[in-house]
Amino acid sequence: MESLPRGSLAPLRRLRAVSPLLAGAAAGMLTASVFVSAGVLMVFSLVREPPPHLAEAARRLSSGALMFRLVVLSYPTWAFIGALLGLAYIGVEAVNPGPGLGSPNLAFTLVVIVTAAAAGLPLFLILRRMAAGIAAICLAFAGSFGWLLPHFAS
Repeated sequence: MESLPRGSLAPLRRLRAVSPLLAGAAAGMLTASVFVSAGVLMVFSLVREPPPHLAEAARRLSSGALMFRLVVLSYPTWAFIGALLGLAYIGVEAVNPGPGLGSPNLAFTLVVIVTAAAAGLPLFLILRRMAAGIAAICLAFAGSFGWLLPHFAS
């Protein structure tokens, strides 16, 4: 077998960094799909029967424009968040590369689960009627970034 010329492994090292970025962006798109689905239902419920502390804001906002913004902005935003988490995965994998909980990297999965719980808990307390939608988004976040991203990146 022919040996590779000196310095030819640099593109392979860059590909190793690209894989988690793309895996993160793909996981972000999956999370965005759940976010849009649950978000549309949650917004319609909030506009139809707004809680007292959001009644004035619900009257001023157009639900159609809000839905449009939700759909248009969520996919690139979640893909960007996924790419950032892909970069974080590279760092965690270099420092603590141990599998667990069905994931190639236990530490990364635990951080994602704790992040999902920390973000979801205040929303549960503020918007109790939206508990199912918030739970769906938090579970999608934990599942797609905590398990799917590490498996796709490996």
